[in-house]
Amino acid sequence: KEDLRPEGRLSHVKDLPVLELHGDPYHRGFEEGRLLKKEIREGSENIFRYLRSELPIPLANRWIIGTVLDRAWAKMEPFISYEEYLQMKGLSDGSGVSFKTLCRIHALPEVYPTWCSNGAYWGNATEDGRLIAIRNLDWNRKIGVHRNAVVTFHSMPGASSYVNIGYQGFIGVLSGLNEHGISVGQIGATSQEETMRAVPMPFLLHRILSQANSLEDVKRIFTSYPLSRGYNYVIASAKERAAMAVEATARHVEFFSDE
Repeated sequence: KEDLRPEGRLSHVKDLPVLELHGDPYHRGFEEGRLLKKEIREGSENIFRYLRSELPIPLANRWIIGTVLDRAWAKMEPFISYEEYLQMKGLSDGSGVSFKTLCRIHALPEVYPTWCSNGAYWGNATEDGRLIAIRNLDWNRKIGVHRNAVVTFHSMPGASSYVNIGYQGFIGVLSGLNEHGISVGQIGATSQEETMRAVPMPFLLHRILSQANSLEDVKRIFTSYPLSRGYNYVIASAKERAAMAVEATARHVEFFSDE
């Protein structure tokens, strides 16, 4: 009988951790936490140490940062799916990092948007016509997340397998690729149409990788959920040899292609 909850596997390519996780959401979260317990704890501490350094108000800075992130998460939480909640709960139980701390970390990308770079090239733009997608996560290096990078392969019943190119202790997606050749990335933008009462960007990208087989599926996902704030996305499909840019705010979404 096939084991639907096998132990996760951790290997390294040079200094880069590579995780292989199979099973239901809670189990995958727990295995990530178990295998990277020390790194997740240290990474979480470094993030908040950096945030406190940016708000040099002794004693009060912890309270202010916690309050801002807690209020943001309280608005986002109703839009987190039960499966995503279970994965975060498993991550907390496996790593020993409190669930509240993980909620604060998962609120950060919406509270502190950053500027990144994306591109997709195919046809005459590449030597053999194959599609090449690129992604640069342009975060402040002082926050230290680049030292906690991890590539995680996820396989689960009833959903597409995908690779999350992200960092330890964060189940949302900022960059990644699924088994159907769909790759995702985004760039922060400013907009007057913003809300925290929506699906956070990293969870939206997670749903694209776990649900989409084509660019048409991606369009359906973008129009099926409430969106949060200004973002520019680049979504590419290796099988279709095509890509699209998506401009989104809380109230509007537009799709652009080369056609």
